[in-house]
Amino acid sequence: MNTYNLAKFRAKKMKIKGINWNYYDLGRGEKTIVILPNILVFPSPWFEYAKFLETKSRIIIPVYPPISDYGLMVEMLHLLLIKLGVKKFVMVGNSVGGIFAQIYQSRFPKDLEGLILIATIAPNKFFGFLATILYSLGKFAPDIMIEGFVYVGTYFSLTSNKKLNNFWLPLLKDHIFQKQTKKSILALGFCIISFCFGFKNKNMYEIPVSIINAKKDIVFHPFFQNSSKSYPKAKNYDIPDARHLLELSSKDTILQIIQNYL
Repeated sequence: MNTYNLAKFRAKKMKIKGINWNYYDLGRGEKTIVILPNILVFPSPWFEYAKFLETKSRIIIPVYPPISDYGLMVEMLHLLLIKLGVKKFVMVGNSVGGIFAQIYQSRFPKDLEGLILIATIAPNKFFGFLATILYSLGKFAPDIMIEGFVYVGTYFSLTSNKKLNNFWLPLLKDHIFQKQTKKSILALGFCIISFCFGFKNKNMYEIPVSIINAKKDIVFHPFFQNSSKSYPKAKNYDIPDARHLLELSSKDTILQIIQNYL
């Protein structure tokens, strides 16, 4: 896949109950795909996918506002999609976006025609128990969250491709240390904790689920990617040499899986 002309994409804006949302509304087609992107690189890698999807589908990519309440985040996203006239869609959740996608699916299951989870985590009792202890002791402070989820992702290799690493790492440094972005990452960091010990498994609505795991992920360890209990009927794709930024390093695989839903 060649680099797509990113200059054509311009974010649109909408205010939902006092919260400003930026979002991208791309393509035309019978199916709608809602992509919840990785917080590290935001939507830009997904613009390249639009070249191959826009003739068959409408593609909506929100940019997360700095909301620390994950329930409110999902509720506002739901209202945004209603305002955009979206009733049924395939949801793609990438990294932290995969957490939001699973919360959305549990709260508004009839909205979804399919769910694709990429390099994300599943509800995990062990992780939830550990997070609860750290949280109650006051040890899970913002500094720990930054070191664990942001600095690790910045200074270590996020893909198995050296050229991609050399291209993205300088951009990530500038991106992460912007004041507003840092605030957003902290808010989403606390969403991860809430997800791990607050998410309740329910009888999932019967929709196709595909899960793509990076076996050398250093942001979300593969131990926390086990979703067999939450999604026992899901199709699982394990990519042995891939790291966290699957949307960069495994485009052909991800694109093929998405196209199978269209």
